[in-house]
Amino acid sequence: MTRWLLFCNDLLRLDDNALLSLPATRDVALLVCILPAAEFRKQRASSRRLQQQLGLLYQFQQRLANLGIPLLLRHGKPATVLRQLCAQYQIDRIAAAEPTAIDEYRWGTDLPMQYLDLNSLLADELRPDLATLPRSFTAFRQQREPQLNVRPPQHQPVAVSQLNGILDVATAIALSDLPAMLAAPPVTVAPALAAQLNAGIMDWQAQTETAALARFEQYLQQHLSHYKLSRNALIGTDFASFLSIPLSKGTLSVRLVWQLILQYEHKFGQSESSYWLRFELLWREYFRHLQRKHPLACFRHQGLGLHLVPGQPGVAGEGFERWCRGETGLPFIDANMRLLAQTGWMSNRGRQNVASYLMFQLGCDWRLGAAWFEQQLLDYDVASNWGNWAYIAGALYSAPRSFNALKQALEYDQAAAFTSLLLGKADDGQHRHQPYEQPGWPAPQAWTWQQYLQQLQQLPEH
Repeated sequence: MTRWLLFCNDLLRLDDNALLSLPATRDVALLVCILPAAEFRKQRASSRRLQQQLGLLYQFQQRLANLGIPLLLRHGKPATVLRQLCAQYQIDRIAAAEPTAIDEYRWGTDLPMQYLDLNSLLADELRPDLATLPRSFTAFRQQREPQLNVRPPQHQPVAVSQLNGILDVATAIALSDLPAMLAAPPVTVAPALAAQLNAGIMDWQAQTETAALARFEQYLQQHLSHYKLSRNALIGTDFASFLSIPLSKGTLSVRLVWQLILQYEHKFGQSESSYWLRFELLWREYFRHLQRKHPLACFRHQGLGLHLVPGQPGVAGEGFERWCRGETGLPFIDANMRLLAQTGWMSNRGRQNVASYLMFQLGCDWRLGAAWFEQQLLDYDVASNWGNWAYIAGALYSAPRSFNALKQALEYDQAAAFTSLLLGKADDGQHRHQPYEQPGWPAPQAWTWQQYLQQLQQLPEH
């Protein structure tokens, strides 16, 4: 008989969760989730992100309890907690979802770990060889297309009797030591803004397995057809799939998502929109394997050292502080940063622009921005967040990518509806996208903006 510890962080679901069916008939198992103390300290996670994680953990514990399965919820340093539990319950083997970040691999150092890659599209025999992983996403995509095989999600029966062989439900709940949920949400937003936010941003309960799956199935039926056209929007309830939160928390299986898209295409035919949604899932996949291949590059200023990276290592200063607060003086940037501060979310188009602005206009270390996003984002995922920042900075294989923020504002928010929603109307009669000065901080300038500043003079006030 093997005594298993099933470490199910980032696997807060029943579907396509091989850990729950891993123990053999004569084995027993202890199911555990650990809230990492270091990851969720205030410098690395906002109270909003903490409350979201706590809510999902407590909900998963209760859902399992209703099935007669105990889930132990612990808070602390994962490496320490795992060792304590192994000694206390005489554990023989630990099974966990394979991580991407080097810190998470270190949790299992000198422990009898068995990793299962349960949060990637391409696992097992389909997994890319890291030694020959292409140097660009395009090459990675072309290597896999047009016949991209993804293993279907595994719908195996849950080993209920084995999972309650070490603790019972009542004991597991009594021994759990997570912080308490707050009685009220940490941040509220104005009704006009809340009306344009997807439900999953404001309510963690919309990100549980059942709710996230129902919401995505509804999205497929009602909104996928316009994804190619709407995906670059800045705000709205259904312009994108909003899969990033449930995928980052493990409440939804990426392989199940892929399968549902294929089913949609089989029924309605493949379209540019359905292809582009799968295209975005491939980006997520590429960053997961890239971080495994280069575990430190995504956290170094120069990364792989192949390009001249913008900004100075370690440089923050007033520019960075203003960027975090949304007070840079460029309305499009400030609106996106205030949206992040108020909601814990930002569109993909916004993320690219604010990242570029921090590096190229403010000259700050890109890692400071990545760390701020880590603290704020409800959909924080270590590979996607740090990989995207390193990609824009030129710290990986590709050269740095600079975005003209004023050009982008006029292209994606010409009527300034988004910017005005977050910042209000301009008081001085200027166009809402017009750069503005503040006490002790001049209006931002860039020679690449000149023709777009002229365009502002020809547009009606907003």
